[in-house]
Amino acid sequence: MVQEKMFWIVCFLTLSIFLPANALAIFDPPVLIKPEDQARFGMSDGPVIFEWENRDADSYELELAIDEDFEISTGPIVTENTFYNLSDIIPDEIWAPLSIKLYWRVRCVEFLGIKSSWSNVRLMYKAPFDSPILLSPFNDERFGLDTDMPYFNWDMEPGMETFIIEFAMDSDFETSFGEIPLTDNYLDFATADPEAWADVKGIFYWRTCGVDTDDIPGPWSEIWFFSKTQLETPEPIGPDDGTRFGPQSDPAVIEWYCSGNPGVFELRFSLDREAEQVIGIMSHNEMIFDFGEYATDEEWWYAFANFYWSVSTYDDEGRPGPWSPAWEITKVGYHRVCAFGDSITEGEFVENGYLDILEGQLLTVWESVTTVNMAVGGTKSGWGEDNIERVLRQTCPQFILICFGANDVVDPYGCDPPYECDVAGHLRDMVQIAQSRGTIPIITTVLPVNPAGAHASAQTSVDLTNEEILDMVDIYHPPFVDINEMFWEYGPDLPSLFEDWGHPSYEGYVVMADGFFQGIMANGG
Repeated sequence: MVQEKMFWIVCFLTLSIFLPANALAIFDPPVLIKPEDQARFGMSDGPVIFEWENRDADSYELELAIDEDFEISTGPIVTENTFYNLSDIIPDEIWAPLSIKLYWRVRCVEFLGIKSSWSNVRLMYKAPFDSPILLSPFNDERFGLDTDMPYFNWDMEPGMETFIIEFAMDSDFETSFGEIPLTDNYLDFATADPEAWADVKGIFYWRTCGVDTDDIPGPWSEIWFFSKTQLETPEPIGPDDGTRFGPQSDPAVIEWYCSGNPGVFELRFSLDREAEQVIGIMSHNEMIFDFGEYATDEEWWYAFANFYWSVSTYDDEGRPGPWSPAWEITKVGYHRVCAFGDSITEGEFVENGYLDILEGQLLTVWESVTTVNMAVGGTKSGWGEDNIERVLRQTCPQFILICFGANDVVDPYGCDPPYECDVAGHLRDMVQIAQSRGTIPIITTVLPVNPAGAHASAQTSVDLTNEEILDMVDIYHPPFVDINEMFWEYGPDLPSLFEDWGHPSYEGYVVMADGFFQGIMANGG
């Protein structure tokens, strides 16, 4: 026994010779990196990676617990890395529905098992649902003296029992006003004192999260912000909402009024009235904006666009006021031609159908031309009516060439009962929609079917449909060309104009191009 004690004394004295006097400094605890303290994870977040600073230790011990005293813990988990993947001990199928709060800490382990003290303790939460999706007010929404109070709303996922909403004056929430518990997935400021709200000024950030029945908070939502000023909303003056500018019109001039004349404005241009698809925002110093200052007359002619504009201003401290209502402007492109129809127009056997041929014809009389093919194979005239406004908004053409009806005649069962496709009625409505948007529509009859093709028996239905189209033309007088008649002028050679039962060959597309060329020239081309 005496010899054994002497052995351990000798070992200790020997080690003391080689260890530096400040040996304890080597064993400083690691500094934790991630997850941050109070981090929140949802059902689809993962894997969670614990990470800490490298202390050049031989190994590290990570410990997880469900209590801050670590009385109910995993015990030390040994790793030689400075990180640890939680999925190594918690499989995905257990992680996803998990509702738990976890405390974690790390310490260094050196040779001979010498250990540092534990790091600081961090807490993380795991909820069985993901972060809420914010709905209103929109991100960067602006409120002023004459706007409604904000209504905060977000979606609600299964498992969310209550909610927390938080407001701050900065996006890092260092100037937080504190967390507000809620029993519903909304907060209506309409219950607040209107006079107190009128005095509020500032830019405010907000976020929210769900809380489950065990009081475990889920991950925070996105951070959105809104501004509140004591400014009134600017008022658009002109041009009127929905104004269409023709191909060779003068450049648009937009005007608005704002009381107090602050002299600094923001102009916002977007593709939709709700400004979910913003094209751009620019500063401006006057209550009038002239496109002619940014484009020559000829550049304006060839420009095409369908957009919405709105305006806001700033208060004395640079905070943005509310946006005006968005007003629509359409500028039709000069010598811009859109083809609209089914697979006959799309080009079943000849790429781009008749458009390339027509473009060459138009270039003999125009210095430049732009053509765009918006046809969709397999469609019918009813689909054309339902989609023509969308097509016009996207393309803003001077002319739209409309050719529908073949699919209505050959396969009428997709039409309204009793399966009589009202091609003439749909063409009439498409004409009215195009004209209301400043575009010249040119319609045509339904092309004949190939008399040598598989659907030759459908010619009787084609003839009846064309009679209805001709009757409609006599009543409403839309821009019109009778390409059906032009096809029949080929007599016995009519089959040569087709590749199959009804899709034109190159020769057939030449006839179509000739017809639409005549229609364009007769209607302002």
